[in-house]
Amino acid sequence: MESYIQWLMKKDTQPITVKYYVSAVLQFQRWHMNETGSKSFAPSGVTMLEMQQWRDHMLNEATYTKSKESTPKRYSAASVKAYLQALKSFFDYLETTGAVQRNPVSKVMISGLLEDNVRIPRWLDIQEKGRLIQYLDDPKLEQKNVWKYARNRAIFYLGLYAGLRNREITTLRKTDLHFQEELIIVRNNTGEQPRTVEMSATLAKVLQDWIQVRGDSPDATLILTTRNEAISDKGMWRLFNTIALKVEIPDLSPQVLRHTFARQLVEEGRPLPLVAEILGIHNLKDILVYRMI
Repeated sequence: MESYIQWLMKKDTQPITVKYYVSAVLQFQRWHMNETGSKSFAPSGVTMLEMQQWRDHMLNEATYTKSKESTPKRYSAASVKAYLQALKSFFDYLETTGAVQRNPVSKVMISGLLEDNVRIPRWLDIQEKGRLIQYLDDPKLEQKNVWKYARNRAIFYLGLYAGLRNREITTLRKTDLHFQEELIIVRNNTGEQPRTVEMSATLAKVLQDWIQVRGDSPDATLILTTRNEAISDKGMWRLFNTIALKVEIPDLSPQVLRHTFARQLVEEGRPLPLVAEILGIHNLKDILVYRMI
């Protein structure tokens, strides 16, 4: 971090800005290590998908307090934008040193903001969802590679029909699927109690198809790579990036699928507290955005 500070100073960055940038970087590092379960921060492993997830976390979940006695407040869009600028600067520096090959912040934008700084989540419209499902269910893909066909459908359907986060998909275990009860046990790495999500008939069929193709792997993780290993965040990013190009939805991500699922629940008339429970969201205000427009 000291060399980054020196780099900023050589660019005539004001001391107060340097302090702010360093604070933003350290905060992101703590979040990233918590999300990945790592004991140390490896900047070369940070993906654009993770940066988008961090941006959404800051806009929709994160809070801060000015003192121990004050009430937690949400970050404004302007604050998150400033944090992104700080992280872009940090990765620009790492790029000049060769520590990273490309800046994962460069294409991460803040969009869909209302005047009161409430961010409308990005979900798929009917045409986009139909186009995505049509591609995933294409029999030609099944004929080409039945293993990847079944695996990829399982990943995307878990987002579209259960609203699982990226990390929840990659860490889901085969034993977390309860077909008889039509439930999925969703765990996280924050120490919170697992939540249960309904397993629709459509999702159950897709997951059963994948399990049959997947076979008995020594790895208990549900979603695997061709090497029979748990899929990584990088692997997820590559997969979503590839399919995004195929279906012409450039911002396709696990978070967009999750927002699409949430929006559908609200449109079906599900009570907002129930929607929050299904998604694992504790602040009911975060659900209100799905009722907009």
